[in-house]
Amino acid sequence: MPQFSLRAIDRQRLLDAHPDLQRLAYRLETRGVRFMVNCTHRGRAEQEAAFASGASRARWGQSPHNFKPSRAMDLSPFAVTAAAYQAITVADYNALSVDVMREAVIMGIALTWGGGFRSFKDRPHYALTGWRDIPGPPE
Repeated sequence: MPQFSLRAIDRQRLLDAHPDLQRLAYRLETRGVRFMVNCTHRGRAEQEAAFASGASRARWGQSPHNFKPSRAMDLSPFAVTAAAYQAITVADYNALSVDVMREAVIMGIALTWGGGFRSFKDRPHYALTGWRDIPGPPE
């Protein structure tokens, strides 16, 4: 499998993620899965902007992204340019989800994929299953 390394910005974003999500992302990297980390933690302003734009159905405090460490991460298939990012298809997200979910199962990490949501297919979204049961307020 070809060598793949996360970008510096991906590594920076992972610093705000739950340790299980960090371990999963780094395992995917070592397996050669080509992806980008779009988002881990979202503060109040960022979450409300995501809600207002329709990118999220959750208001501040209702999303697993609103906790530190973040209980969710948004991943996309790797794209070098903005044009390549815009060309990412549903099939590309679905293929990435197979790799992510397979590795999560192998690692014993209970994970929920947003592409499986009934009403709002949030294909970049991966959250720890049961994230609401993890103690701590939104930050």
